[in-house]
Amino acid sequence: MKLFHLLGAVELGFHVNLGFEAIPQAQTVRDIERLICESRAQTAAHVLSAGERV
Repeated sequence: MKLFHLLGAVELGFHVNLGFEAIPQAQTVRDIERLICESRAQTAAHVLSAGERV
């Protein structure tokens, strides 16, 4: 349950959407960093494919 709350705080603090699938993937701080980077990359790709400016 603590990890769930931590990931929720990460989502709010870093303005990302990690989703529930991130829970088993987040074992270390480096894992959380990777998840943040992946989420931001997916968002950027989505925005660029929609023709919007980042």
